[in-house]
Amino acid sequence: MKTKHILSLLDKLAEKENESPDHYGFLKMSEALCQFYAKEYGAAEDNEIITRRYLYEVYGESVKRVKEGREYSRRRINLIDIIARYLGYPSFKSYVLSQEVEISAVLTSCVGNWWSYVRANAGEMIFKAPVRIYQDSVNHKVYMELRSRERVFRGEVSEESGCLTTLLESGAGKKLALIFKLGNTRTVELLQGVFCGISSAGDPISGRELLLREKEQKYEEMQWISLDLNDAAEDARILSYFSQYAQNCIKIRGVSSFNLNDLDDLPG
Repeated sequence: MKTKHILSLLDKLAEKENESPDHYGFLKMSEALCQFYAKEYGAAEDNEIITRRYLYEVYGESVKRVKEGREYSRRRINLIDIIARYLGYPSFKSYVLSQEVEISAVLTSCVGNWWSYVRANAGEMIFKAPVRIYQDSVNHKVYMELRSRERVFRGEVSEESGCLTTLLESGAGKKLALIFKLGNTRTVELLQGVFCGISSAGDPISGRELLLREKEQKYEEMQWISLDLNDAAEDARILSYFSQYAQNCIKIRGVSSFNLNDLDDLPG
């Protein structure tokens, strides 16, 4: 079996249990797997079915083999199958098949560093945020990371009906849904799209968003910034794109009664 699939399976296990791949984390994962085995097979709970030591050794060896470029590992398939079933797959073979889905050349061409531009929901400003799109060779997926002023959002990227889509989560109750139009070219410099999220006041908001490729700066060097709509240092075409509030920002009306009365014309 391929080492990268074993490693990604254990990474998913750690993610499911919200644990780190260390001695304590693997202890908690072992306990969860043994409880699952006892329930699934109607057996007495046995903490020696998949031990902490086993998980720790398999993970450590897999990390080492991936770094050394050793493609395959030998492992007892029955134990690996239990882990796969605990994660919702019929077997490890089914898990492998799910990981071998081809990533399109168009989506791969989006890998790199970007600047996100959105118009502020309130005020005459544009928010410019660092973004990176990267491919995880172990999990065989594409991910996006966006750094706002206060949070870091991350999520898996997919291609749907000619669009790049993702749901970014910060782990602090904040989420962003993004959709960008893709074409057939592999030299993508600018992506146009829309976002949907929740304002600081707890209201649904949405609007237009641009992703402009950054070719020189490293992602770690890129910093979030608030731009004035007349900022002379920014490309005039970007400023013009966001100049009209109504074309770039959408938010709901005030909510009080949660019935049709909320749609009445506001006084004045």
